[in-house]
Amino acid sequence: MTPPNIFSTNDDRLVGKWVSKLNGPSISELEPVATADRMELWLYEDGAARWGYPEKPKCFEEDPTEAPTRTGWSVDEGRTLIISSPAPPIPEYEIYEWQEAHSIYDIMQLDYDQLTLSDRPFDGEIITHFVKYADC
Repeated sequence: MTPPNIFSTNDDRLVGKWVSKLNGPSISELEPVATADRMELWLYEDGAARWGYPEKPKCFEEDPTEAPTRTGWSVDEGRTLIISSPAPPIPEYEIYEWQEAHSIYDIMQLDYDQLTLSDRPFDGEIITHFVKYADC
């Protein structure tokens, strides 16, 4: 049995549609997320993922059809959620092949209906608390 503070990609508690409700620079400074800044995170059982900001233009752009991979998610080292997305070539910067872009978050808390992530491993300073909106 996995200890409660260690998570894995096959942890069914992570699967679902999550909506951000609170964020801030620390747990003690969490405040409600404005509707315009609300983030949605969809983690599917098959490892696929979608994420974005519904109130912003081009929120959930589909992966380009020519992309060699699709957006997905995994858990590394038992506490790190990784969202991987295909990144197209940028010839003007001498990047000629498709790359993978990674957004990395520490899982601070997880229940079946609540998820708290820190983006500090991604050079951020924000903690975001999500509630589960629906199962995927």
